[in-house]
Amino acid sequence: MGVTSKTDKEFIPSTCGRVEPNMEIKIIDLKSGKSLGKNQSGEICVRGPTVFLGYLNNPKATNETIDSEGWLHTGDVGHLDDNEMLFITDRIKELIKFRTWSVWPAEIEDFLLRHKAIKEVAVIGVPHKEDHQVPKAFVKCDSNYNVSEEEILKFVSGLQLFV
Repeated sequence: MGVTSKTDKEFIPSTCGRVEPNMEIKIIDLKSGKSLGKNQSGEICVRGPTVFLGYLNNPKATNETIDSEGWLHTGDVGHLDDNEMLFITDRIKELIKFRTWSVWPAEIEDFLLRHKAIKEVAVIGVPHKEDHQVPKAFVKCDSNYNVSEEEILKFVSGLQLFV
């Protein structure tokens, strides 16, 4: 994924591009709702003349999506870099609520993909009686490697999510 900037015609991998004219964007902290600076990940909010006005006959859904200042809360997690390029890195609804922490599946997936034998991975949250949810990974290994479940579990034991 990537876009070509309209101004410099350079292809920029992994970016969604810059904000269009007449549009505003802000990145807010997931817990406090305060605006964040460059290179800090949070929820992406947009405002402008092309943002939809709300859900037809559903003020509750509209109020959950568009705040009192007209910001549309996209549900996407991302950041703006120093060049005002937007990167989307995750979805809020996909966050796994583990005890008191919010765990991003993309972080676990990124970690797992560092193992030479893992070709593809998807992480979801599954219900848990005591911990609300726990992460569950679906792993597809590269057929060129012979790897055991035990080896993968040992590799994952090095993952530190709550540091």
